[in-house]
Amino acid sequence: MIVIPPIAMKTLMTQIVEATHSLCDEVGEPRVMSTIMESQLRMAALVALQVATGDAIWPGDRKIVIRQPKQAYGIFEEAD
Repeated sequence: MIVIPPIAMKTLMTQIVEATHSLCDEVGEPRVMSTIMESQLRMAALVALQVATGDAIWPGDRKIVIRQPKQAYGIFEEAD
């Protein structure tokens, strides 16, 4: 798994927005995009990195929590 730091995530999101400024339709007319919701922009950045690298991407502003199992029976573990 690759962890992307918050500053790199913000930079990538900004670059995606900037790329939309030069979009054209099929006949070459400039295409104006409406505002992209931040949650969609964030997901687009994560997906772009995942596709580009082939690895799972985790945003660095969210903690990774691995919970311990509550009970163990032999080799089997019971988790939430």
